[in-house]
Amino acid sequence: MKKYMVDIINHPSKGAELLEHWEMRRERITRQDFRDLIISMFYYACDSYEFSTLTAKIECEDRIVLQIKCITRTDGSEIYSDIYTARPEDKDFSHVRRIQVAA
Repeated sequence: MKKYMVDIINHPSKGAELLEHWEMRRERITRQDFRDLIISMFYYACDSYEFSTLTAKIECEDRIVLQIKCITRTDGSEIYSDIYTARPEDKDFSHVRRIQVAA
C-alpha cells in the first residue's frame, strides 16, 4: 500500500493557511477520493469570499502527483468557482469543472 497525503490550502492576502490534511493508505487515488476533494474545495468556496483562492496538493511517497486549484470569482451578477488540475509534468492547469455559487 502506498501512502497518499492531501493538503487543502487557502491563499488569502496575508499568506497561506492549511484548511485540511488527509492521509490515506491505498494502491491509488480513487475517483471517489477525487470527488470528495473537489466537494470539500467547493464547500469552502461557497462558505465565504475569504476562500476565493484554494489549492490542493496530492502527494504519494513525497512526490507530488496532482495539483488542484479552486478559483472563485464574480462577474457582477453571478459568483462561480472553477476547478483546475495539473500533473507535475504539465506546463498549464486544465479546467475541470465549474459550479455556480450564487446568481
